Amino acid sequence: MQSGDLVFFNTNGQVFSHVGIYINDNHFIHAPSQRTGKVLVSNLTTDYWQQHFSGARRPINSLSK
Repeated sequence: MQSGDLVFFNTNGQVFSHVGIYINDNHFIHAPSQRTGKVLVSNLTTDYWQQHFSGARRPINSLSK
């Protein structure tokens, strides 16, 4: 994965119920809930995120020609 890739998770039984942005070194940024009102940096290698990981995709750069 590269910085800027989207990482998807199944956290509540729906295939893409959570999304984050990969930054580097197995870390991604995400907003875990509206309740906390915070953006966090988390590690993809923790048991929780490994168990819920659905995949990653690179967004299309619509500005490049």
